[in-house]
Order: sequence, then C-alpha cells, then structure tokens
Amino acid sequence: MSQHTPVPWLKVGKFVAAHSPLNDVFYVCQCDEEHDARRIVACVNACEGIPTEDLEASPRHGLLHLCEFSSEVIELREHAEAQVRHFQERLAVFQAQFSKAKTLIHDLRTPVETGLHNAKVINSPLGVDKRQEELRRIEEILNWKEAD
Repeated sequence: MSQHTPVPWLKVGKFVAAHSPLNDVFYVCQCDEEHDARRIVACVNACEGIPTEDLEASPRHGLLHLCEFSSEVIELREHAEAQVRHFQERLAVFQAQFSKAKTLIHDLRTPVETGLHNAKVINSPLGVDKRQEELRRIEEILNWKEAD
C-alpha cells in the first residue's frame, strides 16, 4: 500500500493543506477553483483506511462501487464463516462416530485373538494367516490418528 500524508486534510479557500508528522511540515497546494479544493479534501478524508491500490483498481465506478464491493466481500465472508461452522459441526459428529467405530473394532480384537489361538492349537495355517491378517487390519485402524 502506498503511503500518503495522513488525514485530516484541510481546505482553506482554493488551497488544500495537510500536515505530515513524518517531517513535521505542512503541504499546501492551490487549486484553480474552490470547489475542487473542497472535493479533494472531502475525498481524501472519506477514504481514510482504504488502500490507494483499491481506489485505483476501479476509478470509473467510484467510491459507491467500492462500498458495494465491500458489502459483497462482507457477505461472502459471512457465508464462508457459516460454511466453516457447518463443517465444524459435521466434523464433531464424524469424530464421535469414528470414536464409536474404533471402540467396536477394539472389541472385535478379543474374538479374533481367540480364533488365532484356536487356529494355532489345531494347527491350521490358513486359519492362522487369516486371523493374523484380521489382527493386522484391526491394529491399523486402531492406530489411525485424527488430522491436526
């Protein structure tokens, strides 16, 4: 953002005056007409806080367009914030459901471990392999971490 002499700017007749605290001097410029000086001062003071680049971006539409654009941006921001709240609520529901699912899967571990033990006792390599694969998948799920 480009810097300029801070407001308030003043009009004295056909003159526009502004004080610069940077070097503690007054800048004065003379306009051809008093109404031009009045308009310059009014515009500069009214645009306080608006980056010069934003003002230059659409000179044909003027400040009214900039205000409408600002209102549109505010509406879009509010809509985005509402969407974020909605997804946060959905995420909380998902996290609760995920927690329940992990608990159920954890509860399945015991019967699978029992099946693995029995498969080893009866010397069933296919049963051992199947139960070991099930245990591996259970452990993989139980070790899932929620994203930060």
